[in-house]
Formats: sequence, structure tokens, C-alpha cells
Amino acid sequence: VYLDQLVNEHEKVWFVGCNTVNEATKFWLFQGYVKPIQNILSEMYGFEYYLVNKRYEWMLCENHHEVLVALGTMRNRLEQLIVPTE
Repeated sequence: VYLDQLVNEHEKVWFVGCNTVNEATKFWLFQGYVKPIQNILSEMYGFEYYLVNKRYEWMLCENHHEVLVALGTMRNRLEQLIVPTE
């Protein structure tokens, strides 16, 4: 996942995690920066998570099928990363 290319490294975000395989009703909330969050995610598998801007301007989700979904202003950032403009 290219989170560090999507999220400013100095922006504090909410990380919401969910183990959809074993405990789909439990969510964990963490406030932090993208680099430590990426470190956590590198140790996980079958894990669904959300990153949420603290002003609710965007949300990014990766589900347990490794599908990335973006809402708000993050949608434009994700599209630019996937399909770069010339």
C-alpha cells in the first residue's frame, strides 16, 4: 500500500482497524501518523482498516480483499497515483 504517497507524513489521522475474519464487531482506534501506521499494517494480514482525516475531509479504506477505497478529497489523490497525468 502506498499510504505515504497519499497521506502527508505530518498529518495526524485516525486509524480504525477491524479484524473482519475473527471479530468483525470490534474496532480499534488509534491517532497517529502514516509511517507508524504503515509499520503496523506491514505485520497484518486479512485486516480491514480505515484512515480518516480529523476534519472529515477524506477517508481511505482497505478491506480484507486488499481493495482500496477512497472518499472525499482522497479520491482525487488516489486517482492521480493510479493514473498519473502527463
